[in-house]
Amino acid sequence: MSINSATQPAGKATGKMRYVGFLISNVVQKLGQLFLLSLLVFIGSPEDVNRFGLLISFLALAVPVLSLNIHTSIGRVYYDIDDPDERSRYVISCLLFSVLGVSFGTILLSAIAMIGTYDDGLTNGNASFGIVLVITAAVFTINQFFNLLLRLEGKILPFIIFGVTTGLGSLVFSLLGVWASIAPLYAAIVGYSGAQIAAIIVGICFARGDLSSLGLSFSKFKIALAYSSGTLIMAVAQWVVNYSGRWIGASWVQAEELASYTLVGQLLVGVAMMCSTLYESSRSEIIRQFSGGNIDAAMKVIHNRYLDSLKLVMLIFGTGFLTYPFVGFILPREYNFPFIWMIAAFFQMLAYCFSLRTSWTAIGLYRSKVFGVSAIVGAVCNISLALSIGPKFGLSILFFAAGLGLLLQAVITQLVLRKI
Repeated sequence: MSINSATQPAGKATGKMRYVGFLISNVVQKLGQLFLLSLLVFIGSPEDVNRFGLLISFLALAVPVLSLNIHTSIGRVYYDIDDPDERSRYVISCLLFSVLGVSFGTILLSAIAMIGTYDDGLTNGNASFGIVLVITAAVFTINQFFNLLLRLEGKILPFIIFGVTTGLGSLVFSLLGVWASIAPLYAAIVGYSGAQIAAIIVGICFARGDLSSLGLSFSKFKIALAYSSGTLIMAVAQWVVNYSGRWIGASWVQAEELASYTLVGQLLVGVAMMCSTLYESSRSEIIRQFSGGNIDAAMKVIHNRYLDSLKLVMLIFGTGFLTYPFVGFILPREYNFPFIWMIAAFFQMLAYCFSLRTSWTAIGLYRSKVFGVSAIVGAVCNISLALSIGPKFGLSILFFAAGLGLLLQAVITQLVLRKI
């Protein structure tokens, strides 16, 4: 099966079916990680929850940096390659480059953590956990690659199976780990990576036609690097928004409060991913319109997804505000968070919706660097506020700071794109 079919125009009915199918698959896939963390709350300790949150945050930063995010360039550069064999060689080259970069980079970082005196809170100086990091990072990279590759697939079923395997599989594999008497933290990691490996097998089966050409091709790597450099900066900036608080707060809060922050933070990551999924489900339509020069049509799709993301955030937080009084009856007593966290988190997600709309506009116009530079400004604003007033006013500042950083990067990008 060739993914090239995704570049062909689709009827309204087919396009809507693909959108719904991709949306369902992505939602199940992203919620699996949140459900896995929720399971860990009840089978593990607050320290386990905190360390698992640090692991996820490590992958979210290490993978794009160590791979230069080159494996994600297929989502845009792919559409500019007409020859199927050349496209296949390019796709394989991106995967190989990224896996090698992430693997060797994680080995180096793990070695530094082992010989250093800094307590990173994740490995705790444990050499065996360093090996876990290397394997987990490599698996995450390959899974991320197929996650993107199958979005370009013309059929809906392969991506639905991939998403369900990644999402629900994480719970199945983690429960198997618990049944095998594996420590809670490691059971969660087994569930996380085990499901991704199973999904990779699914991806190989359905995309083998696009991985069939022998040899490598680096003819488009200059373009790919120019594109991925912007998305890399964006990924780092988004990491600052979604994950940096877990490391910043470690210097002035207790493990129990950090675990509560991790829960709320991971909920926001899940909501953010669902908002992003609204766009990803229309990726082929958006990028195809941009590639064909139909900017107005592309912007119309982006605007519709923007409105959908706002509705989704309001629905989720509306439900959250209504159920907040009952949280104490559900979670273990070690976990609690003030209502101000919910308000601050709601502000952050509204800002994220605006930022997401702007980033997709920049990507479609091949202006990812513009958004990347703006994201740096937003990230600096975020960290500066978190470090300066966070210790005085509490963890809620981390959510407010992230929201302000997102708004700043979006406004700057919007102003620059209008001039362009």
